Amino acid sequence: MKQGLFLLNCKDKQRRADEPLRRLKQNFSDVEFIESYPNDIEELIHSVEEAKRLGVCMVVAGGGDGTISVVAGLLNETDIPLLVLPMGTVNAFARSMGIPLDPVEAASHFIPGRVRAVDMGSVNGRFFLCFMSIGIDALAVHLVDKRVKKKIGKFAYVLSGIRSIVSSRSIPCFEFEKRPCYHCIMSNVRNYAGIDMFPENDVGDGAMLYTLHGSNNIIATLLWARKLAFNKRGEYDVLTSEKNMVFECDAPVHIQIDGEAVLFDTIVDAKKTITVRVHEKSLKVFCT
Repeated sequence: MKQGLFLLNCKDKQRRADEPLRRLKQNFSDVEFIESYPNDIEELIHSVEEAKRLGVCMVVAGGGDGTISVVAGLLNETDIPLLVLPMGTVNAFARSMGIPLDPVEAASHFIPGRVRAVDMGSVNGRFFLCFMSIGIDALAVHLVDKRVKKKIGKFAYVLSGIRSIVSSRSIPCFEFEKRPCYHCIMSNVRNYAGIDMFPENDVGDGAMLYTLHGSNNIIATLLWARKLAFNKRGEYDVLTSEKNMVFECDAPVHIQIDGEAVLFDTIVDAKKTITVRVHEKSLKVFCT
């Protein structure tokens, strides 16, 4: 019998696993699932790497976009398809793929063989599946209070976003093609922070949409954010797999990848450059 990895990273992991796992076993009756409930990122990585060594036929990942992103990065450029069970705050990838947001319902909709290839991005070699940002938006992610997030969900990002915009005058500037920037969002998916901010995005077209903002004026930034939130910007720039996007930084800037705050020194070397790439159709995922 073939083996698959069933991995959950959420509150009350094992209790929440029972029904989704039962539904998956019904649909994938020829797969024996190895169960894993990691307590931290190191255990999660170990579980996936061990599953790859065993030659599993699929990996099921239950959690938020951050968890899904880590697992996806480990499966990038392999033949092992990823099945996503949304159990996070925003679940941007699931929303953009049309996967039901209830994990039990989602588990019921997946069937063997219904797999497609999707793009991934990378920031100085660290992979992302949904989106990344630098500057004002990334600062909002760094400012999110996890205790507040547990109580009010995605609205915690709204509160931290307001704090970030109010602090925008102190945001360090970075450059793209000699243009000053205070904010960049790049997305592989339609949904961003619970809003269909990039409605024309396709996760498997070899391209990602991005937008830049070149002012740290509070009023200008508020107006720009309003346009994004209500899809009024009209046009986005496009990065394809044929070209890299390189940012130059004179000072450390805030970075977030798939909703997770990233420390500047852990991802940027002494050259202080940030290189973003699109990896076309490098990940296989189950779709409903």
